[in-house]
Amino acid sequence: MRTVKTRKRSAFAAAALVLLLLLPLLSGCGGADSVTSQQTRETRTAAGNGQTLKVSFLDVDQGDSTFIELPNGQCMLIDAGEAEYGDEILSYIKEEGYDRIDYLIATHPHSDHIGGMRTIVEALDIGAVYMPRVQTNTQVFEKLLRAVREKGLKIQTAKAGVEILEEGAVDIRLVAPAGDDYSDLNDYSAVVHLSYGEDAFLFMGDAEQRAEEDITQEIQADVLKVGHHGSEYSSGNSFLKEVSPDYAVISCGQDNKYGHPDQEVLEKLKKLRAKVFRTDRQGTIIMTSNGNGISVEGQNQRQDGSQSHTETKSKKAAATVGSQTVYVTKSGSKYHTADCYMLKSSPRSLTEKQALEEGYEPCGICDPQEE
Repeated sequence: MRTVKTRKRSAFAAAALVLLLLLPLLSGCGGADSVTSQQTRETRTAAGNGQTLKVSFLDVDQGDSTFIELPNGQCMLIDAGEAEYGDEILSYIKEEGYDRIDYLIATHPHSDHIGGMRTIVEALDIGAVYMPRVQTNTQVFEKLLRAVREKGLKIQTAKAGVEILEEGAVDIRLVAPAGDDYSDLNDYSAVVHLSYGEDAFLFMGDAEQRAEEDITQEIQADVLKVGHHGSEYSSGNSFLKEVSPDYAVISCGQDNKYGHPDQEVLEKLKKLRAKVFRTDRQGTIIMTSNGNGISVEGQNQRQDGSQSHTETKSKKAAATVGSQTVYVTKSGSKYHTADCYMLKSSPRSLTEKQALEEGYEPCGICDPQEE
């Protein structure tokens, strides 16, 4: 009995320590906008991308981290993988020309999302910090809170309705968590909706289907950062239909023990005709937007032999999907581009829409959907 009592006291003490660390850092439930001085913005413009939005889905194995370079020269970091990836993420940010994170978002206190964030906080100048009002008594979380406190930073509460930035053609806001009675920490994930002109991104953290169902704000997006590494518990049918993404990005580790991404989730995305990118296959995935079209690049070639991928899709081109000419054969079940080496002799030409109506599927080699 003495051992049980000691464990209970230790657990209570750990929870109390986390609470003491957390309370002084919270700046209230409101979503006050972060303010960066004009002078700082001017000195940072050279590091920015002019009028280009750049989103890097970093390869942090079975974890999550996204670095976003905004058109105004500012930047945002959403999560930072496990602790072992902190230095790699820091190097990437510095190589991009940044020594400050204007908006730092810890979606929820799981180590595969916040483990490397302590390194970032200690090494760089930090603007606004956003975290959901939820706690855990892990050492990773406690160390992050200490780093934030020692830096003199305040934590803005991440919840639905918080406006992070509204400037020119850029709008960044939180659409979740929309509830406060979840039993799973994943459902408290801060979900970020970013729009730039005609293009939109949705970053789901580890939010699962219950949290998805509670979202009431607009969530349509061209790019979906798939929730919970493509877990079977995320990406409900109605949610995916509402988002209606052209691209889906899944952050997961090669041959991970969880079986991520789930095959059923991949099938759902396929039915929506969303182009899927995975960090376990393409490595770090980079997307850029000019406000009217998105370019995609898979940075690395992985050991499994999957190739880097580059494509560009503008809004104008997207509007004509289904009208381009493709080719089929009597004996085949796929449709192809004219130069596809899988296309056999005596092909018949038709529109992509007609090919789909006749039951043909896109060739996995030439991928005619990208034309």
